Amino acid sequence: MKKIVWLILALILFPAAGLRAEEQARLFPVKKDGKWGYIDRAGKIVIKPQFEDALILIEGLGPVKKDGKWGYVDKSGKIVIQPQFIEARPFSEGLAAVNPLGLKWGYLDASFARTGKLATEAKYEEAGRFSQGLAIVEFGTGLGLFCGYINKSGSFAFKGNFIECLPFSEGIALVEFRSAGYYLIDSTGKNVEAFDYGFYPIGATSEQLVPVDQKGPAKYGYYDLKQKQAAIPTRFDKVKSFSEGFAPVKEGGKWGYIGKDGNYAIPAQFDDAFEFQDGIAMVKTGTKIGYVDHAFGVTGKFVWEPSE
Repeated sequence: MKKIVWLILALILFPAAGLRAEEQARLFPVKKDGKWGYIDRAGKIVIKPQFEDALILIEGLGPVKKDGKWGYVDKSGKIVIQPQFIEARPFSEGLAAVNPLGLKWGYLDASFARTGKLATEAKYEEAGRFSQGLAIVEFGTGLGLFCGYINKSGSFAFKGNFIECLPFSEGIALVEFRSAGYYLIDSTGKNVEAFDYGFYPIGATSEQLVPVDQKGPAKYGYYDLKQKQAAIPTRFDKVKSFSEGFAPVKEGGKWGYIGKDGNYAIPAQFDDAFEFQDGIAMVKTGTKIGYVDHAFGVTGKFVWEPSE
């Protein structure tokens, strides 16, 4: 079973359209002297490093690990949901996926700090972020594991014999049926058309471009859903989704960033690279984590120098 798309560092989270500016504001996790804290997009420390781990702070709350358990802090660094979960993920559209006991996933909202009750009970094998009002969850059946889409009430909006589900973007999503291949579906679950263009989709659609794997030797590029044609040739060793006009790609053992013309905006030089958010992106050099902005390819200046 192919796992639902989810980066544990959760740097492909985008706020839903219509959020107020203060809800859109993010703080970014950094590691310094072995502890995790948060910076703003200018690279200024906002919450001093003090936690065992941390993920992106969005919609006013960020997951942090303390004494082996995960909880949530607000933008001042105050713990507002006490560490109690085996795993926890960032908020998206008002909800966050949590794993209370290391077994099943559910969702909580900001009221959990007051009520102690999950918004959706922990019953899923996996749980993804909300996008356009829907989240991907993985569930078991007598035939194995499948995935589907739930709404914010925790009810299935639709599910089928999907063995892979990708997040919604611009009203469509890609799914793989057990025996029928990949299809584009709309927000009602209706099949729009088969995705049978000589490629396998490997990531979330963003800015009309789908990261794809060519059928054959493992090389990756991008397919344009609007133009129905290959947009960037499958010449990379690995790729991730586009964000803010840039996409992380791996070539020759190193990661860099390309623009929609397929040319490098930031040459390949990192050991890992993640999608841009609010104008900055996390990169890794060895075990150190830093942040770059769009201009890094010209200036060579980090927003946050790699540290650990």
